Amino acid sequence: MTISLIHHRTEECHHLVCLSCLRQQFQECLWRQLRYREIPAHLTINKEPPYTAQTLATLFAKEVIQVLLYHCPVCKTAVWERPKELCPLMQIMEALNGVIGAPARATLATNIDDNIWAGVFPSSHT
Repeated sequence: MTISLIHHRTEECHHLVCLSCLRQQFQECLWRQLRYREIPAHLTINKEPPYTAQTLATLFAKEVIQVLLYHCPVCKTAVWERPKELCPLMQIMEALNGVIGAPARATLATNIDDNIWAGVFPSSHT
């Protein structure tokens, strides 16, 4: 079993959830929004997850969906904003760096993936 040090906090209810659990929940929410919608055949979009960033962009551009409705996997509160990354270990290291100075060579990646919300939140959504 892998234990992730990086969790994300939902801004609406402040629950901490790992990224894979959030993405799975959000993909399921999107599937529930799409499963009974008429999607024009020429779009060739699969109604089954996983959804890609391109699929999401197409759905918005063709106005198949106008609003994303996601729910927190813990309490089912509506989630409208991208959850914020929280990494206690990284926060501790940044605090130490502020006090004793940063190491000569970076040893901890601060930006793991620039596009972790692809297929969940459109790129223009903040």
